[in-house]
Amino acid sequence: MRPILPAPDTIEYGWGYLEDSAPGWWVIQVTGPEVRADWHVLNKGVQGQLCWKRGEKVVITKRPPFEATGGRPLPELAEIRSVRLRAAGDSCRTPDIYRVSLNGTEIGIFPRLEYFDARQYLEIAPEHWPLLKGKNELTIHTPDEPMTIGAIVLEVETEKGWVRSTVSDYYANTNKWDRWGSSNFVQITGGERIRFELCFAE
Repeated sequence: MRPILPAPDTIEYGWGYLEDSAPGWWVIQVTGPEVRADWHVLNKGVQGQLCWKRGEKVVITKRPPFEATGGRPLPELAEIRSVRLRAAGDSCRTPDIYRVSLNGTEIGIFPRLEYFDARQYLEIAPEHWPLLKGKNELTIHTPDEPMTIGAIVLEVETEKGWVRSTVSDYYANTNKWDRWGSSNFVQITGGERIRFELCFAE
């Protein structure tokens, strides 16, 4: 079971990262009324730190120095080992509807997207890799069913690791998420074709 999300005004956002991209662990030290929590990332040491005293507010004393999204350029075609289009989704269940086009060419169909989890993706076949550019236009067909899709990102794997594009907004044809604000949500109609850009560094 997944816990119910708390009300937005009861939480403070610390930092985030793409799931499975920063394996690590927490070390908690308690000294009397003081607590310090160090977030260790594999092979990188302490990347984040929280401190607080009993009855006081948590203070973020160190934030991870993550590279900005889309901070690296698109690799040369010969360097590419695989390409994925990752996405989060809620209630995206209708089969064969979520057809994806990359720079004007259809490249596949998203599988069922039923939760916000970065493990969900569309594997892009090697014959479509030459379509990739520094600035990429994507189009996704959506059905009439109430749904949300977003946080879409292109991931290019090389021998040296992953290179990621910028990340899309969320697109929803339902008011389910209204209480979470509208800064990253784009309201669409059922059956609308959504268009957006995903860019790599120039």
